[in-house]
Amino acid sequence: MKKEGISLVSISIAIVIMFVLVSIISVTLTYSITNAKKLSFAKEIYNIQNLVTEYIEREETLPTTAEALQISASDRTQFAGETFNNETLNLEVVDMQVLGIKNTNYGNREIGSSEEEVAKDIYAVSSTTGKVYYIAGFEAGGKKYYTLTDELKQMIEKKQNFIINEKEITFTPSKIGWSAEGVSVTAFVPTEFASPSISIDNENITYTSASSSEGTYYNVNTAKLAQGYTITISYTKNGNNSSATYVVRMDTDYPTITKDLNITNTSDYIKGLNSQDETSSIKYFKYAEGVIGAENISKYMHAYGKDISGGNMKFDIRKDAYTIYAEDKAGNYTAMYIDVYGNLVANNPARFYVPAGFVVSSLEGETEIEEGRVIYEGTDAVTSADLDENGIIDDQENRNQYVWVPVPDINEFVRRDGYEGNNSDLQTFVSAGTTREPVNYTDDWTREVAEYNKMYNSVRRYGGFYIARYEAGSETKRTNTANGTTTLVPSKKDKYPYNYVAWGKNEWNINGDVTHNGNNQGKGAVVLSRSVYPESSDYGVVSTLIYGVQWDAVVKIYSDSGINIKSNRGMGYYAYQNTDDQNPNYKTGIDLTVGGKTARNKLKNIYDMAGNMLEWTMENGNSSCRVTRGGGYYVAGWQFPVSYRNVTSPGGYTYAGTSFRIALYIK
Repeated sequence: MKKEGISLVSISIAIVIMFVLVSIISVTLTYSITNAKKLSFAKEIYNIQNLVTEYIEREETLPTTAEALQISASDRTQFAGETFNNETLNLEVVDMQVLGIKNTNYGNREIGSSEEEVAKDIYAVSSTTGKVYYIAGFEAGGKKYYTLTDELKQMIEKKQNFIINEKEITFTPSKIGWSAEGVSVTAFVPTEFASPSISIDNENITYTSASSSEGTYYNVNTAKLAQGYTITISYTKNGNNSSATYVVRMDTDYPTITKDLNITNTSDYIKGLNSQDETSSIKYFKYAEGVIGAENISKYMHAYGKDISGGNMKFDIRKDAYTIYAEDKAGNYTAMYIDVYGNLVANNPARFYVPAGFVVSSLEGETEIEEGRVIYEGTDAVTSADLDENGIIDDQENRNQYVWVPVPDINEFVRRDGYEGNNSDLQTFVSAGTTREPVNYTDDWTREVAEYNKMYNSVRRYGGFYIARYEAGSETKRTNTANGTTTLVPSKKDKYPYNYVAWGKNEWNINGDVTHNGNNQGKGAVVLSRSVYPESSDYGVVSTLIYGVQWDAVVKIYSDSGINIKSNRGMGYYAYQNTDDQNPNYKTGIDLTVGGKTARNKLKNIYDMAGNMLEWTMENGNSSCRVTRGGGYYVAGWQFPVSYRNVTSPGGYTYAGTSFRIALYIK
């Protein structure tokens, strides 16, 4: 009879299997525990590093106590960028209270088996790099971690965005620190906090909320904003009312670079370079040899750019060009390209300068260079908060406005011909085949040459100029019997056009009063334009009547943008497109409705370049004439578009359909 039972071999195999399983479980459990601790440390030092970085950017100082200490490390892989002194690195202890951090697992001077080890259980920061270090070092998997390494960052990113704690309520932003893009934030309020509510100090920002057994979630979603915002969570806990806040800091403005160059000698320094950003402040101000392309300029300048210290930049006379680079803490940057003498060189990308006495607009549609960036006269900010119920900027009618015209390549800053339609060819007006101005015809020649050269050199130096957003206006309606000069409104919306105006008394006398049909009609367009912002004023610009080369710079931008410059049918105010009103009463900068459709009177934020008033320019037509541009209300847009040129007698032509427009060059 066969006996049933468990053989010794079977028992031995079972024991081996159990031993293997226990070993696997033990190793797995040990690995899981180690990994969990490692992730906990990674999250903690990640949080502290971000709060330290934010504090440094905001306060421009380190969030530290008065205690200084040192750390020694034979392996300096985790200490890149630091300066060691006799194998030690000097650091400063992080002040957790200043950062609002209440509880941490590490850095409390509690971990260690000796006083020396306990003393190292602390977080410190480098004054050189701003990096946070855990002095004791966190050991995991046979490796010691002193700072937030790429490995630790990847662990966090694989899990989720870590949260920033404030008063035990958590905020999870899509980006920490200054931002040039929209920042979304998720706020979580645990159930222990009763009656939670949210408020945001920007009415244009929306949010959604959802509740669970754990608490309430608020999701704040934003697009790109010109300004930041503050989230406030109000709640009740233990019978007390309190709140927690989180501030999102936005900066969409570009830094400015200015230069007042003073070359001490050809092998020393260029002096007078300065960068400024009023919102988030400048993070990098660097230079590099050569023209660094826009595709990789930020990475290149971060890695290889040399700091500009004290406004001084070292240069080599043998080099063709240098790149000057300024970046703010939100990541917006401006680049300038100069030769060793400080002149701007070709291939300079679009730049922008705000002259003294003006502020840049923050209104939607007025901030981008490509769409026509607008400045307002005065020092008060121009934001969406200033808009009235009709979408009009408060006090707009009392502030002159100008639009930046970029000229990235000075070689392209010329008068242009080749326009079709009924336009006369440019060469008709050009003496000796030149496309530059001015041509020597007047007794004001000396001043005209000096003015033109200053304007031209300014455009070369700053990469552009300003053009009046509106045609010259008048507070009162002008007539052909007007006596004397009415009050000039240089560039404001909804004004009567400053018509019935001559270029000057004649080609040889721009300063005399203009007489027409026995009526004194005051000064001509040249004198009026120069009187707005004379060179002696405190403004950072000089005003002139627009030159032909400046008009063509605008037309080139239109053409490069796909706008038809040869026929403006349906664009601008022309009488033949509006048979109901053929009187020259059309005011400056009004979006006129024609046939149920809004006339396209604004191109790149500049009004009435096509139609409305025929406009005087400084351009010579011949020995006795000047050139008017842009067509007028009394003609057809397909015949007389924005590119139109017309030779006109400078003194005797004072009609209802003729006005002018000023331009500004930076001093």
